[in-house]
Amino acid sequence: VFVFFFSSRRRHTRSSLVSWARRCVQETDQRRVHGIIMVHSLADANNNAANGPSVEDKIKEVWKGISLVCRIMIFGYLGMFFAGFINGAIVKKSVLYPILVVERYEVWRLITPSFVPPGPMQVIMHLMMYVPHAMANERSFGTVRYFFFFLWANLLINSLYVLICYILHFEYPDIYLLPAYHLISLFLAELVVSANREPEAARGFNMYIQGYIKAKFYPWVVLAIY
Repeated sequence: VFVFFFSSRRRHTRSSLVSWARRCVQETDQRRVHGIIMVHSLADANNNAANGPSVEDKIKEVWKGISLVCRIMIFGYLGMFFAGFINGAIVKKSVLYPILVVERYEVWRLITPSFVPPGPMQVIMHLMMYVPHAMANERSFGTVRYFFFFLWANLLINSLYVLICYILHFEYPDIYLLPAYHLISLFLAELVVSANREPEAARGFNMYIQGYIKAKFYPWVVLAIY
């Protein structure tokens, strides 16, 4: 019995070692195969990332989607901002002063104030507010028609500002020297045009609070907030 038990135990141990060794070999092969698959997967991922669109390509794609007049506005706004660091006289010649328009006939100031940003933070903020609405209106009107609308809106808004300052300066002389610049007034004009296309449509807004209102009331909400 002892010899039989010992021999059977020995055979069981030997078979266990053989099966354990086979499992180790199989697991090693599986790990090797899995490692090869992982390496190929990482290589494929790197190749896809390398062959995918770069940041430069994405910027070019976004730039192609911007309409012509909006590109002129972006170049003018950024150009005037950087020109202020080189020669401040260029900015001073572009800001709207009512007294200079009335008494010195510097009528170009009725157009140029919209290209003068008030500061570095406002450059990005104003362009982010203005460009989407301007692009929608330009696609709706057409480039040529929208270009004349852009000039007409600048002339009308700035002429009204000069007229109001001229009337009030008899009682308040300092208002005659109050400068005007940046895109906010033109941005509000763009909002009015956009709102009048579909005045009853629901318009979402996300400015400090979120909600939906009718499009015809949207410019008033923006004016009240800003």
